[in-house]
Amino acid sequence: MLVEFDFAVESVAYVKAATVELPSFRPDGLDPAGVQALLGAAATVRAAYVTKKTTIDVARAARRAAIETLHDASVDFSAQARSRFRKNGPVMETLLRLPKDDRTMQETLVRGDATVALWATLPQIGTPPVDFTVGQGTETLTRTEYEALVAAARDTDEAIPAIDQDFQSAEAGLHDTLAALEDFATAAVEQGRSQFDGGTPEREIIDAIPTEPGSSAPAAATFASVTVSGTNTVTVAGMAAPRATSFDVQLLAPGETEFADHANAPGPDGSFGPLLAVGSWLVRIAGRNSQGLGPWSAPGSFETT
Repeated sequence: MLVEFDFAVESVAYVKAATVELPSFRPDGLDPAGVQALLGAAATVRAAYVTKKTTIDVARAARRAAIETLHDASVDFSAQARSRFRKNGPVMETLLRLPKDDRTMQETLVRGDATVALWATLPQIGTPPVDFTVGQGTETLTRTEYEALVAAARDTDEAIPAIDQDFQSAEAGLHDTLAALEDFATAAVEQGRSQFDGGTPEREIIDAIPTEPGSSAPAAATFASVTVSGTNTVTVAGMAAPRATSFDVQLLAPGETEFADHANAPGPDGSFGPLLAVGSWLVRIAGRNSQGLGPWSAPGSFETT
């Protein structure tokens, strides 16, 4: 569920970025601060869900461990008590009536209670007489220690309902917030596509807002620096765009009025040239993937000599 939630958060983050780049774009009347408030609230809900899920997972793991420990001790008790008291008919009769083949947590607790009750009736053994204990490797398990295992298993089991209720409440909050985020992002894209004509830079920004996981063109690209070597070879470094698998590079040559396609680079760094024209150039990049080309970056300038 967190995968869907995180994608919805990502979509709304792109909506926020669009509101920053497009001052006239105000989905549901929200400015960037308003959209950020949605993201902040979503982060709080997500954190609460993760905390409650971790708590219930830990509680369930503790219950499983306690029940398994009790089950193993119960099996050891049955086997060793039957061996030790095999010549005592009345004791053997009660031992054979003990619950066994416990397959659920509740059945293990019932078996534990029955074992505690029976253990208290066992006669002492040995010379001098001592209470019966169960051998577990090089250690022994006394009746008091076994009773503690039963109590621990019951405590972990009885703690689950309250913890689970908290988790269910947090999960419901996550569901509600997910629905709200998805509704907002979908409505924002619809508004943007109706507000800005196709083929315009504004529409490119709107179309870069992801609406389905793994099915969107890259978001707006950025690069860290542009430098020129002595051979008029241009290096664009730090190219980045969410979801991009490569980058298209366009150059605006000295004296020209339109950018022209120059190269495609896997990124994040690419070198191009040598460039023949001397003077002031502009460079911009856009991320590309199987779904198409994302919005162009802000241009960067460089000089050739």
